[in-house]
Amino acid sequence: MEFVRKIKMLSIAAAGLMLAAGIALILFPGIWARGACRLLGAAAVILGAVRICGYFSRDLYRLAYQFDLAAGILLILAGSFGVLRPDRALAAVPWAAGLLALVDGLFRIQTALEARRFGVPGWWRILLLAGCTAGLGTVLLARPSTSLLVLVRLCGVAVAVGSLQSIYVIYSTVRVIGSRGGRTLRDYQSWDEP
Repeated sequence: MEFVRKIKMLSIAAAGLMLAAGIALILFPGIWARGACRLLGAAAVILGAVRICGYFSRDLYRLAYQFDLAAGILLILAGSFGVLRPDRALAAVPWAAGLLALVDGLFRIQTALEARRFGVPGWWRILLLAGCTAGLGTVLLARPSTSLLVLVRLCGVAVAVGSLQSIYVIYSTVRVIGSRGGRTLRDYQSWDEP
């Protein structure tokens, strides 16, 4: 179960990296060039790899990582394209970010509803963040502006909100039953333990 703990921490760190990238896009949309595209692509590849590892972890309720195999593969493919072909990726970034945000938001809506059935107290926060992520993805796909700066900022907002959603889902739903300490399923009746 130590593997689950490590994956939980790596998942939060990788989502934090994506959050920092999203905030950078919001604050400095003018830096959007090949270097920024490569940086965002590398962060997506790292997050994708961690999400795939999370899928194979065995946390108690398996809520946080249940869709992460497909999501991890998509992130690695999109991130690799951004790293290897930044010139071509620049035009596709708003569309790709919108599609990834929409899909991730829809999957997390299902996670929120399943968390409600498990009795997770913060399920409605997961639902709220998932709805915001899916909504931002839809807005990006609709391309409300032809201004590159506006689209870059919207990408940053979508990436930041999606990252916050991931951090919250992982923190609030991943539970570990470890051999250390002799804990059993009955010890996890309360969701108050971090």
